[in-house]
Amino acid sequence: MKKKLEQLNQKIESTRASLNKLVSEKGGIMTDDTVLGLSEELDDLIVQQTRCKILLEK
Repeated sequence: MKKKLEQLNQKIESTRASLNKLVSEKGGIMTDDTVLGLSEELDDLIVQQTRCKILLEK
């Protein structure tokens, strides 16, 4: 489970970096489909990360 959490952390950082880069390139416009897709992916990853953390605390 710790390994999965580590992988999720890396994926979150990578996705967040891609999202920040895209948003800065678009001048802060958040309506681009790619931006919205990355944003949704990031949300899903954060949910998975939270579930992992909760399971590890038990």
